[in-house]
Amino acid sequence: MNELAVIGQGATAEVFEWTNGDCLKLFKQGYEDSARQEFHVSQQIMRTPLRIAKPKQLIQYQDRIGIIYERISGNSFGFIIMNDPSKMKAWAEQFARLHAEIHQSPLPDLPSPEEQLNGYIAHCSLLSDMQKSKLLSFLSSRSDIKALCHFDFHPLNVLRSEEQDVVIDWNNGKIYHPLADVALTTVLLKVSGFPEQLALSFCKNYIDAYLQLSGYDPQSFLHFQIAAAIARLNEKKAHETEAIERIIQHNLQLLLM
Repeated sequence: MNELAVIGQGATAEVFEWTNGDCLKLFKQGYEDSARQEFHVSQQIMRTPLRIAKPKQLIQYQDRIGIIYERISGNSFGFIIMNDPSKMKAWAEQFARLHAEIHQSPLPDLPSPEEQLNGYIAHCSLLSDMQKSKLLSFLSSRSDIKALCHFDFHPLNVLRSEEQDVVIDWNNGKIYHPLADVALTTVLLKVSGFPEQLALSFCKNYIDAYLQLSGYDPQSFLHFQIAAAIARLNEKKAHETEAIERIIQHNLQLLLM
C-alpha cells in the first residue's frame, strides 16, 4: 500500500489518493459488506438533487474492497468549528439547514430501520416495560412521516468545498423519521471526542435551529433521542456506554416516563 498516499482514515476504512483527481476509499478487512452497502446507498443518493461525492466504481485492490470516489477538496465542518469556535451559532445553524435539506430530498429506494430499532428498544435493560411500551407507541404514532436520513451526520462527514457543502459517508442511509436522524447526530456529537463544552454549545444551537426550521416540537425530539441513544448503545462501543446511558436516563426524567 506504500505506493498510495493516505489522505484520510477512519474506524472502518482509509482514503488514498487515486488517479484522475479521484480518491480511493479502501475498507479494512472484515468490512466488505459495509463497502458494498455504502456503494449501493451512494448510487441511490446520486438520483436525488443532493450534492455528494460521486461513487464511480467498486473495486478490489490487493486484498481489500474499495470505492473510487470523486475527490472533494475542502475542510470538514469539524475542522472549521474547532478552528473558529467564535462563530459557533452560525456554524450550527448552517449545519441544521444542510440537514433539513437532506430531509426534504426526494426519497430514494432505501430500507427503513424501524423493525431493527423496535427490537433494540424491546430488549433495552435500561427501560421498564412501561417505558418501552410508551416509547414504542410514540414511535408507531409517527411512522407515517418519512424522510431520507443519513444516520451518521456529524461535522466530520460534511466537507465545505468552494461550491457548496458536501455530505460524505452514506453507508447508514435509510428512510425514517427525520427527528431520529437529528437525534442520532446529537448523540454522536456528545460521544465523538469534541471538547465537552464545544459539543454541548453546538448541539443546543443546532437543535434549536433545526426545530425552528422544521416545526417539530422539543418533546418529540426527546423521544427520538432516547431511541437513537438505544440504537447507538447496541453498537457496543465501550468508551461511549456511560455517556449514552446518561442521555437515556436524563431524557426519561424530562419526559416523566
